[in-house]
Amino acid sequence: ENFKDLEAELPVSENNIGDDIIPVLITGGLVTSNSEARRLINENGLSINGRKLYSGRSTLEHTDNIKGYAVVRKGKNNQMLVKFK
Repeated sequence: ENFKDLEAELPVSENNIGDDIIPVLITGGLVTSNSEARRLINENGLSINGRKLYSGRSTLEHTDNIKGYAVVRKGKNNQMLVKFK
């Protein structure tokens, strides 16, 4: 899929590598609170670019950046796009 096309379809958050992941999830509408974000991370309920977000991880990493973007998914149908600055 073309990331530019996804920008029109998904919630987008503009961030930098190294940014804390929890505010990104809130901005993108995948979670409504810090505690919900932490719980999903601890339970492996989130993925970035198809790879599970492992427990204890707290920031966006270089490996998340694919052509300036990353797709973050909660479950099957809830997803957002991170656009790297």
